[in-house]
Amino acid sequence: MKKRINIYLLILFHLYVTDLVAQNTKFDLLFEKADTLYITLGEDIVFDSPIDLCLGEQNLVWGSRESFVTFSSDDGKYINFQEHKGRGPGKFSGATHYICGPSDSLLILDTAGSKIISFNYNPEEKRYELSHEFKFPLHGARKFAYTQNAFFTLNENPLKRTGLSAITGYTNTGDKINEAGSIPYAASLQSYIIGSGGITTDNKGSIYYSYLGSHKVWKWDSHSDSVTTLNHKPSYYTGSDSTELRLINSNTSAMDEIRYAYAISRVTGLFHAEPNLIIQQFEPDNYLEGAKQKVMLEIWSTEGKKIHSAVQAPNVISFTKKDLIYIPVDFYADLMEGEGKRIAFIGYRFVGQ
Repeated sequence: MKKRINIYLLILFHLYVTDLVAQNTKFDLLFEKADTLYITLGEDIVFDSPIDLCLGEQNLVWGSRESFVTFSSDDGKYINFQEHKGRGPGKFSGATHYICGPSDSLLILDTAGSKIISFNYNPEEKRYELSHEFKFPLHGARKFAYTQNAFFTLNENPLKRTGLSAITGYTNTGDKINEAGSIPYAASLQSYIIGSGGITTDNKGSIYYSYLGSHKVWKWDSHSDSVTTLNHKPSYYTGSDSTELRLINSNTSAMDEIRYAYAISRVTGLFHAEPNLIIQQFEPDNYLEGAKQKVMLEIWSTEGKKIHSAVQAPNVISFTKKDLIYIPVDFYADLMEGEGKRIAFIGYRFVGQ
């Protein structure tokens, strides 16, 4: 009997190891290394952990809440540090999303000021200079997309109001041009975790978005003005319970809501990779209970077909460029330990079927 139990345990252990190997190799089978970008953290400047990063034609921007750092996208050398703390034109104190736009423009969403700021890059001065900015209604937006000369904010609902649209489109001057979708109730959790949720565009007239508290991806087609739902629940996904969430919202403190937000699987990014991939990023484990960072990817086609599920990535996706997704070698928390340190971002290209 004991021998049979040992054999049974051996089989279980073999299956467990096989599953771990499968998880670790699935990403390697689907993605190939196509580029490596290094940046060097200067010894004379102490960097904050980034709120967001973006990669433009000439520059990589390391964005913080009140400032940003520019590196060369060719050799990764440090170029400039710009602090913009304040409330006046071109100032911000609560940046949550950076987009490197065309011709090395830089677009910043300042949640604290409820505005989007556009900068143009001056190569002679090696600085970004204010182009224009506009304010948007107080919907608590922390992420946005830019395509075809229009901005689209991913609206949140920190005050738990009803009837708010999920996304709102604006012209370059801030005039509202359209809105679509509705904010799910669980999206109220999104305001507690910076970087959660996601919005992206295929640059062909469609906007894709996801919220913390849901596993779904919504696709808004601007040509038909219709919203469709990409609905596939990953095997590892732990979602929110609407009844429990309403009870927490009505009877407990903000800290309880934060704990609840970390206890569910969190969408922490949505990315487009050319020509036709939409990559949804989850962090499913609870860091407040000591879990190590784990990143899972759900891969869709822009047509809404599920291509792959439960792909464990080596780290979070930092930014994309054309058909490449860039992932840092180390976790951000580890990157800030030493000054003068080089950071490698590996560019991966999808080669799977």
